[in-house]
Amino acid sequence: MTNIYQILEGWKLNVEEVSNCVYKIEFVNCSGRVVGCTDHDYERGIETCVNYAFDIEKQINKN
Repeated sequence: MTNIYQILEGWKLNVEEVSNCVYKIEFVNCSGRVVGCTDHDYERGIETCVNYAFDIEKQINKN
């Protein structure tokens, strides 16, 4: 299963099921920054990556 779609402004989500119920989740922004994790809980993995992406956005906007 591979899905690519935009979930946050300027970020695209790529999800791949790498094993039975194990998901590799990555967010990529338009500048090429990547955050990701691998988790067996799909929703928790998405939430983790969203938090990572928000952290990057906060760091960028401070400058």
